[in-house]
Amino acid sequence: MTKILVEDPDLREQIVSYIELQGHEIGEDTAISVTLPGTAKTPQKCASGSGIMTSGGRFAPGYDAKLKAALYAIIRGTLDKVPAELKPNDETGVVGPMYRPLDEWTPEEASRVLEVNGWPQPTIKVKKVKPPKDEETNSDGEASTGASTRKGRKRAAAAANEAEAEVDATV
Repeated sequence: MTKILVEDPDLREQIVSYIELQGHEIGEDTAISVTLPGTAKTPQKCASGSGIMTSGGRFAPGYDAKLKAALYAIIRGTLDKVPAELKPNDETGVVGPMYRPLDEWTPEEASRVLEVNGWPQPTIKVKKVKPPKDEETNSDGEASTGASTRKGRKRAAAAANEAEAEVDATV
């Protein structure tokens, strides 16, 4: 909200006369300021698509994060992770994020909205595939004996005993 202090005596006198006509009393020392039109914050619908009225900003408290989570879910292809407040709902009248149905969103559009708002792009997590337990290998690429654990040491000792028994049997 922008306010201007009225310092011109002639203009001040005109404003005081107008205010007194409206039924308000103004003293000699009362400061008069004028609020410029269009500069005060006016309530508006939340830009997230929730339909909630804001107190003048773009988003209701916490709904910028809900929109960001919805956009991340669209980019990752996990629409089930879109916050419930932004999922289509006939009772509340919510259509989807930013007042668009979920099926109309593409990952590219969601990415563009993140960029326009100055929000970071999501990191796509790649799951590491672990080799099966049967095919454990050591750092040399050879089959591991697992001798670093108690169970592995027992297996390695049993294998060594079997090898000695075979050697003794052949001699």
